[in-house]
Amino acid sequence: MLKKIGLLSIVVLLFFSCRKEKRVRIFEMGYQNLEFEIPAGINGSQALIFEFPELKTNFQSFLDLHNADLSRIGGIYPLNARITSFDDSDYYYIQEVEIRVCSSEQNDCTAQLDGVFYIEDLNGRANRIIDLQPGLQNVKSLMSGEYFRLEVVLFLNFGQITPYNQLSHLNMTFEVTE
Repeated sequence: MLKKIGLLSIVVLLFFSCRKEKRVRIFEMGYQNLEFEIPAGINGSQALIFEFPELKTNFQSFLDLHNADLSRIGGIYPLNARITSFDDSDYYYIQEVEIRVCSSEQNDCTAQLDGVFYIEDLNGRANRIIDLQPGLQNVKSLMSGEYFRLEVVLFLNFGQITPYNQLSHLNMTFEVTE
């Protein structure tokens, strides 16, 4: 009998602990056509970092556009991001991508703290579009301010050299939730 109660308790605990968090979306914040150029001939022994040191969040404009009240906002979370090649060239030489955001007052962002979008283990499969996975980080304190710093960090396949100049752009969206 005691065994059955213990087993039932474990099942109930697992059920309640595995429930998915339900966020109620108020609106989305989109940042489009952030352009950068990957130069030809770069050795893959170190990460390529493209910096946007001071981007406007336009948070107040988004609030006004959606008639939203700041007091209703509980979080701002990464939703989706995509890197696209302007000239339809493939990104086969890229192994991993991270998008980091941090305060515009910082000199650089930190991978463990500031990563909002990522993709790993591309292993030569990337074509002219790279769709990134959203992280779980709530960036409300950063994205509800006036400015933020953005870094696009590319890691190349081992032994790879960037084959050509590749003009690219990043589109990313955050969801604002209750």
